[in-house]
Amino acid sequence: MALILNIESSGKVCSVSLAERGQMLSFRESVVDHSHSSVLVPSIESVLKKAGKKITELDAVAVSDGPGSYTGLRIGSSTAKGICNALGIPLVAVSTLQALAYALRANHPQREHFLCIADSRKDEIYMALYDSKLTELIAPCPIKIDEIEDGDSAYQNAMRNAAAEAKLYERNKFNRVPVDKTVTVSALNMNMLSFIKFKSKDYKNLIYYEPLYLKRVYVKHGKKIPTIN
Repeated sequence: MALILNIESSGKVCSVSLAERGQMLSFRESVVDHSHSSVLVPSIESVLKKAGKKITELDAVAVSDGPGSYTGLRIGSSTAKGICNALGIPLVAVSTLQALAYALRANHPQREHFLCIADSRKDEIYMALYDSKLTELIAPCPIKIDEIEDGDSAYQNAMRNAAAEAKLYERNKFNRVPVDKTVTVSALNMNMLSFIKFKSKDYKNLIYYEPLYLKRVYVKHGKKIPTIN
């Protein structure tokens, strides 16, 4: 048996799935933006209860590896590592963008390439390009939208997800690449990939593992509070 808890917390929406040998048993998603710290543990409890499973029955925990929100990734990875450490089970990390490619390929098996995008702040996105075997042609990277060169032939038979669509449309980037609006960042896309990694014993070290942040944490400073002399 391979009972795996999948945690996706890299974006605005937090989701959790429970799968056995890659087949989903239960799923829960919170659509409240940036509520990860308050909804993640109740979501884990919910998917276990729905499937009639106990947390002690888990064989592994899989976490979204990023790139994405620094805070979201940190919350997901720390929760996953805590469970793994307490139960003595392995931690698996699944690339956020490769999971999108897996979902795109399932919907469009005739496509040769899959352009996977996650939104970033301001005028940037995270992106990666995969072939039909989910091999990286462009590794996950942050890029300013104005610096995107989308005339490469690799994009001509590609399919992409809809993240950052408005920002890309405004700057006329990747507008010739068709969009599958049904594919979003979700734990639903992790079920089979986490099972494959579990079978191959592609585990992460609980002490040293960190998600693929790619960029430093962004701290928005408020106005300086005046001091009283």
